[in-house]
Amino acid sequence: MQLIIAGARGSGLKALQVVHDLQDAGMESYEIIGFIDDNNALKNTIFYDYPILGTTDELEKIQNRIGVLNEISLVCPVGNCKNRKMLIDKLTSHFTHFPNLIHPTAQISKHAELGEGNLFSQNVVIQPGAKIGNFN
Repeated sequence: MQLIIAGARGSGLKALQVVHDLQDAGMESYEIIGFIDDNNALKNTIFYDYPILGTTDELEKIQNRIGVLNEISLVCPVGNCKNRKMLIDKLTSHFTHFPNLIHPTAQISKHAELGEGNLFSQNVVIQPGAKIGNFN
């Protein structure tokens, strides 16, 4: 599955680590296309071996370079809730696949309800009856 990570900073690096740990454990196979980030200074640079594809204002240009975005999965691990909400509102018109990234050491109850686009880091425990919405 092809994947783009929104945000080339701390939370983006956390998402990248979860993807790498999933791959190392043989649990998921993602082809990371790169990152998108609204910091213009990062455009056309490399972040932990992956390209910064551009900003959210350049999604049409990015699509012309890499293919149809609604066929590519997106994870948006931006830490600030307000910024994440604004970013998700902007990105959902271009992307349609938002996988949950669940670290191999996370314990997720079969009786928990999970939305989409969530990031569960190392050693997270989600108890039975928990309801997790989207993009947390």
